[in-house]
Amino acid sequence: MKSDYEILGLPENAPKDVVDRKYGVLIKQYKARTDEHGVMDEDAKYYQTITEAYYRIKGIDPKNMDDNPTSVIPYSVRRFFGKIATLFEQYRLVWIIVVVVVGLGIMTIVQMNTVTVYDLNIKFIGSFDTLNEADFSMKISDKSEVSDSAAASFFTITTQSGYTPQNLTAATQFETQLIAGAIDVIFMDEEGWNSYKNDKAFYKLDDLLKEEKFLKLKDKIKVIDYEVTYDKEGRPNGPPSGIYAIDITETKYFDDFKDSCKLEWLYDEEAGQPKTLYVAICGTANNLETAKEFLYEILTYEPTETPIPESTSEATTEPTSTED
Repeated sequence: MKSDYEILGLPENAPKDVVDRKYGVLIKQYKARTDEHGVMDEDAKYYQTITEAYYRIKGIDPKNMDDNPTSVIPYSVRRFFGKIATLFEQYRLVWIIVVVVVGLGIMTIVQMNTVTVYDLNIKFIGSFDTLNEADFSMKISDKSEVSDSAAASFFTITTQSGYTPQNLTAATQFETQLIAGAIDVIFMDEEGWNSYKNDKAFYKLDDLLKEEKFLKLKDKIKVIDYEVTYDKEGRPNGPPSGIYAIDITETKYFDDFKDSCKLEWLYDEEAGQPKTLYVAICGTANNLETAKEFLYEILTYEPTETPIPESTSEATTEPTSTED
């Protein structure tokens, strides 16, 4: 069996600088041959043999051997990015979590920076949609007696709409808005309520509804009771039992938005989807007192009849006869 020096064509114990020069010559020959004819199996085996011999003489770990010596990219550069790729592959899940957390953090900061711009932030989950959120927000501000600068936004994910990238982005934005306290009042359909009722997203209304002005509406308010359930270990699956939403399906508050803001109901009657509209206050509401007043405004709203102008009666004057 040939020694490492013999493999390189050198006498035993040749000086290290001689070994370096000899190995450099062999590699140049190898590269010239493979550049002209391509890398054949015997070429790859030859390269591995001389390189392993060289590494052993130099005391270099064979694991660091360049597996593609003909590459125009220096081995040190390829090795650096290779290590990064290996680290990413080993900790891929960790990196994904980091990216998601950072992304949510950035979105939350953005939401927190914009939340103070408006005195009432409204979110619609199902029930309604509009072609122009800006006009809708302006109309809320004009119509409401408790808000001077309202902001409204909409998103819906149903079995019909599907989990498209756009819808998932809207859902992620909703979650960050909840975290940042960027939502004060939430309007939703029954499907939206069922989707989020266990997420502790809503403000408990029991004490608020016991206030005198709300007690006067007791017979007119249709509350949505929530009963907490428990898992096998006895841990609650959601918030404490109580009232977190009110059914306002019959409200006329948004009737005059239909034409001016192109507001439309989203329920699918043919598919058996009920026409529902619930209202709740967000548990992290930044403008909690305004949200409570707005809720009261919704519950007590009565459309005002547009007065019909009185017809001006024509004055009857008796004809005066003229005598000739």
